[in-house]
Amino acid sequence: MEMLKLQLDSADSIAEKRIIAARINTLETIKNKIFAPGGTEKDITWAKKQPKGSFEHTAWLNKNNYASTLEAEVRKRLTDMSGKTQPMSAGEVIAMGTLYYDDWGGKFIQGVDQKDGTYFDTTASEIITIQDGKVVESMTESVKLS
Repeated sequence: MEMLKLQLDSADSIAEKRIIAARINTLETIKNKIFAPGGTEKDITWAKKQPKGSFEHTAWLNKNNYASTLEAEVRKRLTDMSGKTQPMSAGEVIAMGTLYYDDWGGKFIQGVDQKDGTYFDTTASEIITIQDGKVVESMTESVKLS
């Protein structure tokens, strides 16, 4: 862009200046163009905003062939014998948590104070809930990834 502006300043003829100005205008248009999210991104963003457990959320999970809970999705992928899917990795569990939990905090880090929410403990392979700064054992779900 800076080179084009320098060329514009040093151009001799009006025709050259118009050509360079058109190039600058095209570059500015491209630079200012806003990326529009695709259909899949819009669909997932919409689903993540729905109250978990609501009719809309449950219908979206069913429409997209997801299990009703993250734990069930992990089990479904682990036991799928069709060959269409692979068992989930820890990264996938962490990434998909926002589809299933409003308070998803991601990866649980042992020994670090983490705010209340639901996390995936990659060491123990468990989905845990923290309330009032403590792990709620009754809400802990062990999941087998492979």
